[in-house]
Amino acid sequence: MNWELVWDIRQVGNDDMYIGLAIAWAIFLAALGNFRVARRKQQRSVIGSFLLVMALVVLLGVGITEWDRHRLAGRLERGEVQTVEGFVSGHQIWRQERARSAGESQRFNTWETITVGGVQFTWGTDVGEAAFTNGGANKVDLRDGLPARVRWVEDVPGEAHQRRIVSLEISADNPRIHGFQAPYPSIVDPSTLLPTN
Repeated sequence: MNWELVWDIRQVGNDDMYIGLAIAWAIFLAALGNFRVARRKQQRSVIGSFLLVMALVVLLGVGITEWDRHRLAGRLERGEVQTVEGFVSGHQIWRQERARSAGESQRFNTWETITVGGVQFTWGTDVGEAAFTNGGANKVDLRDGLPARVRWVEDVPGEAHQRRIVSLEISADNPRIHGFQAPYPSIVDPSTLLPTN
């Protein structure tokens, strides 16, 4: 089967990192400005201290995500990943209400799951993490019956949401797949989708 690479962690841009660094830098500059004003008035700057801590928190968040991305990409480069090929089944997208405080508006996390070759993968689509989340501008149209090859790193054994997809390929040579939409996604019989020669 010919495979078309649709997502690879090694090809992910650094846009989020640069945005995070710019935000941290802006917060840091605001903290410095606040410290200067407070120093001239011979006062302590609680706001400046708070802003400095926030700049460090943003830098820490950006740093952890970039470290994780490089770690996962390195594992893929060295072949320290697991691979499965098969048809996508059990594709679902759902929203889960987040915990909230009194007076806070209702907020949700969006989750997506697929099973390929008997291995289930689950991820949050609205989170900023290094592995595949199927979010942003390059969203992959996943659907039941789609032939796929997945490479992943399992950070916590046996936990579907800890199977971190580092590379995703779909079949490039199955003309009956493109445009197929299962009427009830979890009950499509993948064997009916194979080309008949």
